[in-house]
Amino acid sequence: MGALRCLPTSHKRAYDFGARKFVVFNLLQNGCNPYFENHNNGSCVHVLNEASALFNNKLGPALKNLSEDLPGFAFVYINASGIISEMINHPTTYGLKELNASCCFVSESSERAFCAEGTEPCPDRSIYAYYDGLHPTEKLYMQLATKAYSSELQSEAYPFNVEALANLNSSVMLREKNVFESTLEF
Repeated sequence: MGALRCLPTSHKRAYDFGARKFVVFNLLQNGCNPYFENHNNGSCVHVLNEASALFNNKLGPALKNLSEDLPGFAFVYINASGIISEMINHPTTYGLKELNASCCFVSESSERAFCAEGTEPCPDRSIYAYYDGLHPTEKLYMQLATKAYSSELQSEAYPFNVEALANLNSSVMLREKNVFESTLEF
């Protein structure tokens, strides 16, 4: 988990420059996106999903440790993986019709998961879950951003949403040793 070892250092550097409020998104479960399914005989690459889950399970406690060590450090942990998975698992709720295909042409023989050069994207991107072989469409990202900003569900935004984080009083945060002392439960 090399990226997790860097988390305290990168956030501490930002903290040392005066940052106190952080929004952290967990990793998406990429093993079932069109690129990897196409290169794995139509099946998910479960080892990729397991690696994301392992990272995500350690991310919350790492943020909690930072909030205990840095006075005034406040964060929102966004369960991007869960939010996007919810949309893919309940496509009709979100108006999605194409879950396993990319909105643009991605060559199956290519080692790249991006749109093939010179090709046109699909005419109605709103019904696709993926723009290219790896990346969700704007529709999914807009839903993710909306939920990050305003969701009241702690399974989506923890310990509260981005709107609440933005409204936290910084001077109160600096006086308190740990803003989240009683609320953090990962």
